[in-house]
Amino acid sequence: MQQSPAGYVGVDADPAAAALVADVGLARVLRIARNLLRNPGARARVLGMRRVFTRYAAHLTGIALIARKPA
Repeated sequence: MQQSPAGYVGVDADPAAAALVADVGLARVLRIARNLLRNPGARARVLGMRRVFTRYAAHLTGIALIARKPA
């Protein structure tokens, strides 16, 4: 971390999180976070995907997600 002349310490932001906010907006990101906190099944699925992406990160060049909104 870097310290400014005034004594403040900078915090590095996660580029993926910043990209998500830039893509869908802060309100939508907060809504997704709230849903993940309230829905254990959804949270388990997202964490499972994260484990797979982390495990195979060296072999991944892109990720495509296809979602369907229930009627």
